[in-house]
Amino acid sequence: MRRLRFAILLFIPQVAFGWGTTGHRIVAAIAMRQLSPAIAEEINILLDGHSLVEVSTLPDTWRPNRPLTGPWHFANIPLGADTFVVARDCPHPRCTPGTRDCLVVSCIVSALDRYGAVLRNPAAPAANRAEAIVFLTHFMGDLHQPLHCADNDDQGGNAVHVTFLGTPTNLHAVWDSSLITYRETANHLNEEGYVAYLLNALANRDPASLESGTIVEWANASHLLARQAYRIPADHALGQEYSHAMLSIVDEQLLRAGLRLAHILTVALTQPAPGVFSRKLLERAREGIPQKLFHSCPIEGDAKGDPRLNALKNRVIPPPVYHDVTVTNVVAIHPTAAEAMGRRQRHEWTNPALQSVFPYEQRGVRITGYLLAKKHEGPESCNCHSDTDRDFHLWLAVDATSTKDHAMVVEISPREVPDHNGWTEANLQRIVSTHTPVRISGWLMWDQEHGSEVGKSRGTLWEIHPIHKIEVRTKDGWIDVDTLP
Repeated sequence: MRRLRFAILLFIPQVAFGWGTTGHRIVAAIAMRQLSPAIAEEINILLDGHSLVEVSTLPDTWRPNRPLTGPWHFANIPLGADTFVVARDCPHPRCTPGTRDCLVVSCIVSALDRYGAVLRNPAAPAANRAEAIVFLTHFMGDLHQPLHCADNDDQGGNAVHVTFLGTPTNLHAVWDSSLITYRETANHLNEEGYVAYLLNALANRDPASLESGTIVEWANASHLLARQAYRIPADHALGQEYSHAMLSIVDEQLLRAGLRLAHILTVALTQPAPGVFSRKLLERAREGIPQKLFHSCPIEGDAKGDPRLNALKNRVIPPPVYHDVTVTNVVAIHPTAAEAMGRRQRHEWTNPALQSVFPYEQRGVRITGYLLAKKHEGPESCNCHSDTDRDFHLWLAVDATSTKDHAMVVEISPREVPDHNGWTEANLQRIVSTHTPVRISGWLMWDQEHGSEVGKSRGTLWEIHPIHKIEVRTKDGWIDVDTLP
């Protein structure tokens, strides 16, 4: 059935919104050249024998009949802004409180984040993972088209009328396809030749250096390039001078998109067998951590606790993007299979229990509310029972009049404190005492060790742990606690 579904979709007429058909196919072809035989075979199986090149433009064909996916193709970062800001550039869609939809997609950054999580889950339905490959392939192309990461109140350049080598068009279309066609014509390249031309540029370069970065960093880089794209003559006539100046950007972005697509597909598909999600999360928690030991304590903590849970508590690398949710949303999420495990350590959990929390624990969230109380905890396993390195427990609620049994616990890890001068007991107490609205950002995590407290001193076992950012609201807007006097 799934094979038939893909076969039908491949014959839907193409409607180009992104790089254009050629650009997306080039990105996919570059990625395919970088995949190992094992990863390529897994993709081939999931896509029922179709290649990345074949499916690379499908999200554009789906878009008219799936209008909710429209905003997933871009991030409207204001042209004059410095960086991507999730609240401004990835506004949260309407959702039903307590449902998983409240944690998902509203722009290209969160779309890539969401579909990466789907593909990384080996127990997800094969059809869902296949769709994830399709969207990842397409959106990695879109993310590297600079005008998909910028807006000047002109629909990403679609409303900027120009002529390109004498032909009337618009600025966005120039970047989608006209510059690519110009390169092919000027260098006498077909699609396959263009791919070879770009890959030849790798001869004296380190592919790993081009693959590095996060989704947000890649969006910011595209945004900066968009500023150059908008440097057009007063008469809006784009000639050979503009084309020659911009072709190097087009070439580099197509190459980077292909290499990075291969990288994220490889990482996502290099998964253990179903049932060991928690171990994979532990491994992912270790990746990229400059200092695995903190005051001689590993991220797994000591032998008295759950090493997999401790590794999640000690993640020092922040999420690539934060999803705006509420305390009410989170409290309403009940992973019943995980609840049935009680206090058992993660390595003793059933496969359904691990699956029930796995997608959430890969997500960064940001929650606005009020801190009801703070507590400097005693020695704990995650910190190797140190007398000095101890977590701060904070109770976050919808409003200042709530009680702890309706709040969620959010925790400051001692590993984070050295990087945040404002995370002092005095500042935390001031926020609690003055009922100042606060915004907490960090990793979502299920802490099974506190089941007896639910309904008494907390409303849920979901926590933000660790916290990576604390902001307070002032008359001038939200400010980072680290900047408080």
